[in-house]
Amino acid sequence: MPRKRSGEEIGERLRQLLIQQEDLRGQLAALTERMSDEVAELEHHGASAGQEAPERRIGMDKVLDLLGHLAIAPTESDACEVIVSAARYLLPGTRGALCLAGDDGTMAVAAVWDAKDQWNRPYRRREGGSPPQRLAGRVSAGPTGQGWVYPARGFGLLVGELRVWPEDEASATEAISGRCELLARSAGLVLAGMTLQRRLRDEAVRDPMTGLLNRAYFTEALPRELARGAARGDGTGLIMLDIDRFSLFNERHGPAVGDRMLATIGATLIEHTPDSGVCCRYSGERFAVLLPGHDRTAARTAAQTLCQTLAALTVTDGEGREARVSLSAGVATAADGTDDPAELIAAAEDGIFNARQRGGDTVREPGGA
Repeated sequence: MPRKRSGEEIGERLRQLLIQQEDLRGQLAALTERMSDEVAELEHHGASAGQEAPERRIGMDKVLDLLGHLAIAPTESDACEVIVSAARYLLPGTRGALCLAGDDGTMAVAAVWDAKDQWNRPYRRREGGSPPQRLAGRVSAGPTGQGWVYPARGFGLLVGELRVWPEDEASATEAISGRCELLARSAGLVLAGMTLQRRLRDEAVRDPMTGLLNRAYFTEALPRELARGAARGDGTGLIMLDIDRFSLFNERHGPAVGDRMLATIGATLIEHTPDSGVCCRYSGERFAVLLPGHDRTAARTAAQTLCQTLAALTVTDGEGREARVSLSAGVATAADGTDDPAELIAAAEDGIFNARQRGGDTVREPGGA
């Protein structure tokens, strides 16, 4: 089980990340200067040789503009768009793909380009987004057979790779290869910086055992969602779930099995909560599910479905026995402009109390409903 970091450790990690970001800016500046020098030299040689091929000429101002946009890209998707735009401009006579590494190390296509078109994957989506069939086909059928592959690395992380296929022998030059390497290095620095920031944010707001968002995040999100619900004029539902007699479960099966059950519940909540919902570990064996846009009926239905799904879960203890738990759930909704987070939490916890009064393994609302 991952160890939960203290506030001091997260603060120190943030300080280190800020130092790395300064290093990133310095490395990008060095790469920009190197590429600018190369572009200037290429244009000088081209002019000296009397070459009149505008499509093969690269403007230094354009290079600086592209790399500048890459350095300040706000999201991974924006960065990918800048990278493929730069590739189309800096690598004439090529087609290719930018692939990003997943948590398991596998590469997934995030962006593709050829001389006429480009595509990049929508923001925060690893699956589901596909490039246009014509463009994907032209890239995968690299005309020279085997493409060039350049790793995209930064701060010790392999975050992806740039795959490039020259259209013909005239495009397969050392100059084009050098620009591919520079573009891959620039992409690696920026994307690795984004990866480190995302990991740090996750450490700060996620419970390491269950993978759910933590109570600190819930405390910050609840008033924000209540305000949004009041502005929209619809309901905001809150489900509080508590494992019945969890101390007895741990006594019987052992705390390690209890931890495994908590982790299994966390994964199941993430999978079965509606897309708009926010799942949190509120305390030891208590969970909170915030449901924007849910009225009383919808929230209660969601709670009943979750409780039934969670009660069907099993884990195996050290003696090979299947272990399962039941949960008591309290449901409360904010309506009529209610915007007091403490009142909503208290109402949902009153629902848990009512469920416990009836033996647990049930869903109740405040006031005995």
